[in-house]
Amino acid sequence: MTRDSAGGQARIGVDVGGTFTDCILVHNDDGAVELIKVPTVRANPARSALDGIERLLERGGVAPQAVTHVGHGTTVATNTLIEEDGAEVGVLTTAGFRDVLALGRVRFPRPSELNGALPRQLVPLRHVREVPERMSADGAVVEPLDEEELVAQAAQLIDKEGVSALAVCFLHAYRNDAHERQALNAIKARWPDIFVCASSEISRRPREYERFLTTAMNAYVGERMRHYLSEFQERTRELGIPAPPLVTRSNGGIMSVETAGDHAVHTMLSGPAAGLVGATYFARAAGYNRIIAWDMGGTSLDVAVLDGTLKYTDDAHVGEFPLFIPTLDVLSIGSGGGSIAWLDASGLLHVGPRSAGAQPGPACYGRGGQQPTLTDAYVTLGVIDAERFAGSELRLDRDLAVAALRRLGDSIGLSPLQAAEAVVEVATAQIQARFMPLMARYGVNPANYVLFPYGGAGPMHSFTFAKAAGIDRVVVPLFPGLLCAWGSIIADLRYEVPKVLHLPLAELDPAEFAADMDELDREATRWLGEQGVEITGQFIRRSAYARYMGQSFDLQVPLPGGVVSAADIRRAFIECYATRYGYADPDGEIEIVSVSSQAIGTTLKPDAMPVLRHKRETMAEHRRRIFIEGAWQEVVAIDREAIAKGDIFEGPMVVDQIDTTMFIPSGFRVSTDGFGNLVGERIR
Repeated sequence: MTRDSAGGQARIGVDVGGTFTDCILVHNDDGAVELIKVPTVRANPARSALDGIERLLERGGVAPQAVTHVGHGTTVATNTLIEEDGAEVGVLTTAGFRDVLALGRVRFPRPSELNGALPRQLVPLRHVREVPERMSADGAVVEPLDEEELVAQAAQLIDKEGVSALAVCFLHAYRNDAHERQALNAIKARWPDIFVCASSEISRRPREYERFLTTAMNAYVGERMRHYLSEFQERTRELGIPAPPLVTRSNGGIMSVETAGDHAVHTMLSGPAAGLVGATYFARAAGYNRIIAWDMGGTSLDVAVLDGTLKYTDDAHVGEFPLFIPTLDVLSIGSGGGSIAWLDASGLLHVGPRSAGAQPGPACYGRGGQQPTLTDAYVTLGVIDAERFAGSELRLDRDLAVAALRRLGDSIGLSPLQAAEAVVEVATAQIQARFMPLMARYGVNPANYVLFPYGGAGPMHSFTFAKAAGIDRVVVPLFPGLLCAWGSIIADLRYEVPKVLHLPLAELDPAEFAADMDELDREATRWLGEQGVEITGQFIRRSAYARYMGQSFDLQVPLPGGVVSAADIRRAFIECYATRYGYADPDGEIEIVSVSSQAIGTTLKPDAMPVLRHKRETMAEHRRRIFIEGAWQEVVAIDREAIAKGDIFEGPMVVDQIDTTMFIPSGFRVSTDGFGNLVGERIR
């Protein structure tokens, strides 16, 4: 009899990354978890996810029919965009606005470079066609849609230009989407199999360039994402899992496979968002209200400041492209484990931003990579055990790592070990140089916060960084390398519906405002019911996007519940503005750009906090020879699963687990709390 065939149930979370697919299973009754990392098959990532799920079910003794939830995060959309491997997209837009995507914001990545390259165009100008139609800024019809010309232009794009996806982007469709809906119906009637989306479905906010580009991005990745999710859903059914898969969104929520297939762009930052959800879960449970989430993966380091609640932004980026949808507020500031170490023209050492990626990956992966990375440096120093990396799912080659560091060291007169130490030091300095201004931007002193590292490389580098940055406490969650997969298990349904007002606050009509907000609440709540997910409750969070008159950018302002007056909005705006910028004009004229209603449907959660059930006592504690502070030292190395509550260790030491390696330098004392977190505190 399997463990759960007698009535117990389990939940599964999967996060498909560029290098590894992370899978986690949690038993609902006692919180016992099983973890596994499998290499991602780039050509068929669904196969990796299903392989991980099958192995988890076998390892946990769980019958497929006992699985009540499958949460799924994926980088398929993100990688498709970054690797320029999406559909040929055609854009249909309002006559006179063909150049919106080409002009962008007329900004260059490096303005001082007179011969710098223009930003990459997602859609070539020849694939952008104009259609007679026009809405005014207040949503009135200025010129009806010429449906015959619309179909003719679409036919040109599909039949002669060979586009396989269409994006409909009309002016001011955020105010009135009637023409875009008419266009969608006409295109689907003529070409029922082509992928087509409209800006009013994807982003209902002003700013034509960002809205048009986000819609084009959705068309670019949509068909591949739809096919991938359809295959994943079908395969889970074949396994006998009754629970339909749910996909994590960039706003930290989840959605149905059908919704994700139509709105693939909303999965672009699903991994970082799910990680923040997971980090918040563990931090709240253990009583840490002020944390700096520190998500270090293979490519980058993403940072967020959390004061007990998740923060949102609509100013995120994927690569060089702005992403104009609500996302959790997380910024990429530094290098990842796969970031390449290189020398500039003057011989100075840098780490990143270029990454070795998954293919070929760091030199130690043995997949043809020649350039040294941060991971290669830690392997060379002996911190990462090449034989036990990722639970031995991937064997590393230390000789290849040393060879890569030797080539780097020869260029600057250092031995491979010295070069490896230099790479770690430079990566730390670069991260700190971007980290401190970010903290100033948020108006926080990092010394008053807990550093909360996760991601495959986060715990490996976090203590070294904390020592340099003056942070006294580092808290590593139970399975940091799989926190994104865990986030997809516990995420709630979240859906935000905006409405543009562009109205001076002084002209706000209380009755109209109340009616608008009630309608937004109803629309957001309807979406919850369409996802087919059992929820335990639901509630609404309202926001206003406001600014001082004359400013170009607005600020999201949470609104209090109940009846809201202009005075309430002014008070909330001034408080938010002062918190962000340090000063606010209490008498300044304020403009409401838009309002929104976010419906949140709370999902069923496991009955108990997660615990690692098995201990590998044979590997409980041993000695490892590592190179630190310019010399070889023998230090304690211990399995995370063998550390019991009450155990106390001091650095330097190494902690191994299936999903990460932790290096604790001298000056830190570590123990575990009652929730399985490893807590490192500076020794005074």
